[in-house]
Amino acid sequence: MTPGDLLDAARDLAYGGAPPRPEAHLRRAVSTAYYAVFHCLAGAAADAFVGSAQAAHPAWSRVYRAFDHRPTRNRCDDENALKRFGIPFELRRFAATFVYLQNRRHLADYKPYLNDRGREEHFDTSVVAADIAEAERAVETMAHAAAPDRRAFAAYLLFPERR
Repeated sequence: MTPGDLLDAARDLAYGGAPPRPEAHLRRAVSTAYYAVFHCLAGAAADAFVGSAQAAHPAWSRVYRAFDHRPTRNRCDDENALKRFGIPFELRRFAATFVYLQNRRHLADYKPYLNDRGREEHFDTSVVAADIAEAERAVETMAHAAAPDRRAFAAYLLFPERR
């Protein structure tokens, strides 16, 4: 399963049938778009530290599985720390997209009726399409980032700063 496979699944959920799409499909599309970005990040980190040709090696899986959603989100949400660590703008934008899509996934998966302000939340195709497009841009950004930048970003995310 690749980020591209997950993006295909998100598009299929959002647009794959006759309109209007059921809200459950739209919510799953948002969640799946987030997971495309999450798995993109995990794969890029494993490739950066172990090498893409080593995907069958236990070390590759160990790096891939090292990401935990909340700590990764918290580090992605710290713009000042990202800048201090020298993360380039494109990957800081990836980080912002990661945070945004994780928030959207929480709404989609855990708040079936209410948004963060306690108001009724409905998912519509145009907003979901924008979420999927953001995920596609993030995956593309990671694919085109320079290898040293991907490695630095992964190191920043995986290894907390000691005080």
